Amino acid sequence: MHPYIQLSLAGLLPVAASAIFYLLEKKTKFRDWNYKLRQVLIGLVFGGIAVIGTEFGVSIAGVTMNVRDAAPLCAGLIFGAPAGIISGIIGGVERWFSVLWGVGRFTRLACSLSTFLAGIYAAAQDLAFTHHGGLHTQRLGSCGLYRNTFLYLAY
Repeated sequence: MHPYIQLSLAGLLPVAASAIFYLLEKKTKFRDWNYKLRQVLIGLVFGGIAVIGTEFGVSIAGVTMNVRDAAPLCAGLIFGAPAGIISGIIGGVERWFSVLWGVGRFTRLACSLSTFLAGIYAAAQDLAFTHHGGLHTQRLGSCGLYRNTFLYLAY
């Protein structure tokens, strides 16, 4: 399979999980669960997706690409600040320790920090926009701005 197709399919995993949790919240009794319990569950699932993003990176031109940061961004922006933070912590800590089983040492700090900051950033965006009128296109566009700015500064 072509690497770009693999990367695109990997990027759809957080989107699919978002759609599933969104439908669960709207159509089932999941919405009646305790808020904290829902946030922890969503944070753990998206943290797992961040781990999958790390472990199943795609090699393109000798560089391993992944979509790890998409999971904390989706969790925090769509479902709430606690879910984004939990997901970012899981993804960042796993990336830090993943050098023990062969994932790149050179980018260890930058990648771990950017994944953690993705969760923090999504949480901050969620809190800012939740209290100021809901979902706007600026919120979605700011995800790309975060990703590029922090990663370029980290390297």
